[in-house]
This record gives sequence, structure tokens and C-alpha cells, in this order.
Amino acid sequence: MNPLLIEVHCTLGKGDPKWTSVTSMTIEIGYPGRNGLTLWKHIGWLKDRASMTGRDFVQALWNSSITDRVLVFDFLPVLRTKSQKTETAYRIRKTLVSDNGRQQSSTRLLRGNYQDEHFNLVITYPESK
Repeated sequence: MNPLLIEVHCTLGKGDPKWTSVTSMTIEIGYPGRNGLTLWKHIGWLKDRASMTGRDFVQALWNSSITDRVLVFDFLPVLRTKSQKTETAYRIRKTLVSDNGRQQSSTRLLRGNYQDEHFNLVITYPESK
């Protein structure tokens, strides 16, 4: 079975005025662990940046100079308990760091593709057999 892929794009362009109040943004993907625990992944790989040593793995961090970076998170499929269906409910945790150093975090359930004023997430689910 193929992995579940979550592709993350920053929706702010280099010259977007929102960068004047935000110095950086991070996003983490929460995935189901054992006993209902949510595990958080904050490292992904850069899309379309193949190197001689393989994928370039990076932290899920954006600022105005790297706003065009596309990051991909991949997960092994998790089967729902008492079912053979693949888990489709993940979580996202977004953290904004303002120009005065304050952090603002928000967490929400992720079901399917997602877009807000800062990020656009595209999910590719594995094919069930």
C-alpha cells in the first residue's frame, strides 16, 4: 500500500504585507498513535528538489524568503480499529511567530484538503485494496 501524502504550500507571497507582522510560520501534522495518542511530525521533505543523496528533509518552517517552498509529509497508512479502512483523520498544528517574538498556536482536525490564510494542504490518500 502506498503512503498517505500531505503536501503543504504557503499561501503568502514574498511581498505579502502579512510578513510585516509575522516573522515565521511552522506547521506540524498530528497522526494517530497507539491508545488514541496523537504523535506530531514537524520534519518533511522538499518536493521537486532531488539531490544526489536522496530527498532533502527539512523542518516545516516558512518565512518571507522561502515562502515558495513546498513540503511533503508522508505517513504509513493507519488502519482504523475494528475496520480495514484507512484512517483519514489527522491533525494540524500551526504556529505563527510575530515580529515581537510572541507565538500563536492553533490546532484543528484535518479531514481532506485544507486551506486558510497561511497554508494550503493537499492530501493524497493511499489506494485501498
